Amino acid sequence: MAALGLFVGLVVNTALRHAADGTPDATAQRTRERAAALVGARPTASSARVSGRRLASTDSDALAPFRRAPNGRDPPDESRHRRSQVDVLASHVKRMRAITPAGAQYIDRMLHDVRHRGAASVPAIRDFLRAGEDVDFAKMTGGARVGRRTLREAVIDTLEEIGGSDAVAVSLEVLHQTTQPIEVVMLARAVEKEDPGLHGEEVIEAVANTLQGAVQAPPQQGPDVAPLFDLLRGYGGDDAVAVLEACEPQWREYSLIALAGLPDGAGIPSLAAFAETPGDGATSPALPLQMLAQAAAQHPEAGDAITDLAREGQIPDEVWNAIADALAGKQLQFSGTSLAATGASDPRPSPWKKSYYVEWMNVRYEEDVVTAAWSADQIAQQLALIDGLLETVSSPAAVEALQQARASLEAGSNT
Repeated sequence: MAALGLFVGLVVNTALRHAADGTPDATAQRTRERAAALVGARPTASSARVSGRRLASTDSDALAPFRRAPNGRDPPDESRHRRSQVDVLASHVKRMRAITPAGAQYIDRMLHDVRHRGAASVPAIRDFLRAGEDVDFAKMTGGARVGRRTLREAVIDTLEEIGGSDAVAVSLEVLHQTTQPIEVVMLARAVEKEDPGLHGEEVIEAVANTLQGAVQAPPQQGPDVAPLFDLLRGYGGDDAVAVLEACEPQWREYSLIALAGLPDGAGIPSLAAFAETPGDGATSPALPLQMLAQAAAQHPEAGDAITDLAREGQIPDEVWNAIADALAGKQLQFSGTSLAATGASDPRPSPWKKSYYVEWMNVRYEEDVVTAAWSADQIAQQLALIDGLLETVSSPAAVEALQQARASLEAGSNT
């Protein structure tokens, strides 16, 4: 039931938006109807702030040129060219049992031809993506030769390379239809590449809708949603914060990692609010405090929040080791395995990296030591924060953990 906070937060946002602008929206109505059946959800730590945020809807005018005619058929001049390289490629690949070197070359050549035709290929790409059919190369012998996990991903990649206003319109349409996190990330990247900064609200709404659908499926039967949280972390802003807050009950690790990494420290107030909120007994109180400590190297206000909580006696003794480790540079991050298909993972090996997998939630993340990337000023800032905390706390457990963190930082800065 805790996961239902996502539905409640998003439906209130949608209702507030349409009450203000008076625009009818069938999707918003369906969302309200689904959420109405989910009474009794636990509110998130800052549900008042979540419910007051605004999520934008898709601009229907931008998609109008790519809708089918009212009778469900395309104009005659368009349908004549429908048997394109995309159709031929899809038909051929569906019959493959394995991807041989020759098969991989064929796929690459056909996609090259599609790119070469440019905007003329966009209607056929649109129709293929609308149809929802796919081929999973990852499950085929030799599938890695293609360079993409699925045929849809390869076609979306080609659409991005074609570019232009028609490609953007198709990307926006598919962005709001797909349920696959990797596709959402790829399509968001494509529209951002063509129109930097113009479609952030639409991307975040698409992310929220995809997460909303993921809540309803058993986690182990669905894809890893980590790429969506990494995407939200990159966009930032009030809408991203609202979605991350609403997702905390369902995807706690992902939500808090993303909040800690938002630009300009936008997630710090949310982390502080979660840290101040008593847990329900099923969740550890350590993680929000740990993520505040993790954010302190980039955002001093996070350190101020930890100091205030310590002064008020709101940090349990058993949490100090996690806080101290984060202050000393052990930080949680999204799994490279989860982000590999998006191109956002860091391929560099690390002897300190540890991987974690919460099987029942299909959540993967990593812990790594990041002090090598800190500047001398950042290390000095961390040492000053630790000294301030040592002056504030009296618990032997807190003092011991903080002293160990200080020694670790000093040893690292002298090597």
